[in-house]
Amino acid sequence: MSHVINLQKIKTVEFLLPEYWATALMYGDTSGLEDDELTQLEHWITENPNLSCVDIADDAGFYRYHDADHYVLPTNCCTFTFMIMT
Repeated sequence: MSHVINLQKIKTVEFLLPEYWATALMYGDTSGLEDDELTQLEHWITENPNLSCVDIADDAGFYRYHDADHYVLPTNCCTFTFMIMT
């Protein structure tokens, strides 16, 4: 009996995002977000579908320019790693 194993390389992507999104992106828990913060996150997720957060780096710092600066003013950010779900 033979088995076909299809090993695909896992693809990841990194974004510099607001630190306060961490719990929502990693665990799906949005209870700590204010209404406007939740709206900002939802807009970002809509523009970046098919991603699953797998890691958050311990590199927080204040950034004026980050990967959510269309929705969020300058804030503390850290590097989020996402697996691309295809």
